[in-house]
Amino acid sequence: FRQRNLYGIACFSNFKTGLQDERGARLRSVGVLCRDYRALASHYSFLDTMSVAVNQNPGDFSKLEVRVTKTQ
Repeated sequence: FRQRNLYGIACFSNFKTGLQDERGARLRSVGVLCRDYRALASHYSFLDTMSVAVNQNPGDFSKLEVRVTKTQ
């Protein structure tokens, strides 16, 4: 997607929990914004892995935080 001068990509994960308080599933999307759309492809694999990881370990964003810190 595009928003003004930024381009974005996101990966979505649907994790079935069977828990009534979560309506049977956790839905997570993890994305990134870049100034150069050609850079988006390099993030896809990581985002896909992280969308699943944050579903399996709710509240654990440590790997995402490390990636953000490295790219700043």
